[in-house]
Amino acid sequence: MEFSEGTPCWAQLLTPDAAAAKRFYGGLFGWTFDERGAWTMCLDGARPVAQITQAPGEVWEVFLTTSDVAAAAASVPGAGGTVLEEPFDVPGYGHYARAADPAGTPFVLWQPREFTGGGLHWLDLNTRDGERIDAFYTAVLSYDPHSASGDYTLWHSGGRPVGGRLEMDDSEWAGIPEHWMTYFAVADVDSVASLAEDLGGTVGHGPVPSPRGRLAIIGDPSGIPFTAITPT
Repeated sequence: MEFSEGTPCWAQLLTPDAAAAKRFYGGLFGWTFDERGAWTMCLDGARPVAQITQAPGEVWEVFLTTSDVAAAAASVPGAGGTVLEEPFDVPGYGHYARAADPAGTPFVLWQPREFTGGGLHWLDLNTRDGERIDAFYTAVLSYDPHSASGDYTLWHSGGRPVGGRLEMDDSEWAGIPEHWMTYFAVADVDSVASLAEDLGGTVGHGPVPSPRGRLAIIGDPSGIPFTAITPT
């Protein structure tokens, strides 16, 4: 797979209960699991789609592709962010660095080598102070922001949209921290939403139609949110 700069390529679930997560996501999406020591590879058939790691955080953490992880990480402090883990090599996979944007939302910079990722259908960053956040990711990953509506901006890379940034307001989002929202494509989101509740998850919103397809925001048994979508 070839990626332009900043393309979302992978997602890692950080959870305090990896066993419960595997039961939930295996039952919901039909994923199988390949144990890799400290983490678990999630498979759809033979295709890698995500990973589960037992660790503090309770979040889907996203990987954003870069052609030069050292240069991207070096640009983070000057753009107003923080480098959380300096670049290092992951043998057999690629080069990794972990950072946080000016709002404190963490993400991974990933320079692929043998492993290019996969699995994500779409990605949104729900955040406050959108213009400052746009400027940060433009400086670090060369995004080209395109306003799509009053509170939503599409990030373009290589001439195409690769993700979105939603401006959070305090009337609707009071008390909710900034976060990434991962989208996983499914054949029938209504069935998936119903099954999620049977498996111990919660449906926070939907299923409802959207410009990208019919979607539902679901929380897994630890309350970690993600979006299931049947694309148009």
